[in-house]
Amino acid sequence: LDARPVLGSMFALIASELGDKTQLAVGGLSASGDPLAVWTGATLALIGTSALGILAGQALTDVVPARVLRIASAGFFALTGIWMLARPWW
Repeated sequence: LDARPVLGSMFALIASELGDKTQLAVGGLSASGDPLAVWTGATLALIGTSALGILAGQALTDVVPARVLRIASAGFFALTGIWMLARPWW
């Protein structure tokens, strides 16, 4: 098992999920319920969404070269970041 994709995906998820609405929802749910049950549900949800992403990525690489997917993904994230920075905060 190559550690680079493991660590890369772990840090990417941590960075992208930190402080987002999902984390806030999980925090609120754990404040009013069993934290272990909330953690289990949140973990299963993240596993499910990650599995969908992996399956979609594998299906796309059968049709589109991986290099094109990486470039398109980088462009999408860059444009999303620019859009987020350019929009008003109110």
